[in-house]
Amino acid sequence: MSSTTFEELTCIIGIKIKRIPSRPDVLSVGEILSATLRYLASEESMTSIMFSFRIGQSTVSNLILQCCTVLWDTLNPKVLLMPDTNKWEQLAKEFENKWQMPNCLGSIDGKHIVHQV
Repeated sequence: MSSTTFEELTCIIGIKIKRIPSRPDVLSVGEILSATLRYLASEESMTSIMFSFRIGQSTVSNLILQCCTVLWDTLNPKVLLMPDTNKWEQLAKEFENKWQMPNCLGSIDGKHIVHQV
C-alpha cells in the first residue's frame, strides 16, 4: 500500500477510531490502522502484533475488531456496489472489445477455470 493510500484511508476512518488522549502514549489513528492492516495482510498472530506495536493483548484484539468494523462500515458502500444489469452489460462489451471474449465480465489472474461451450 502506498503512503498516499494509507493517508487517505487514515483520513476516511480517523474520526471513527480516534482515541481520546488521556496519556502521552495513546495510540494514533495511523498506528491502529497499521496494526490492523498488518494483522489482516500477514499470517501473524495477535501476540506477534502485540509485541511489534508494544500494545497489550486485550487492547490489540479490541483495536483490531473496532478498526475492522469501521473499515467494513465505511468502505462497504464505496467498494461493494449493488449489481446493476446495465453496468454488467457495459463491462461485458468492454471486455469483449479488449480481449475478444464475449459474455465475460472479467478475469482472475492465475486461475484456470474450465467452462463448457
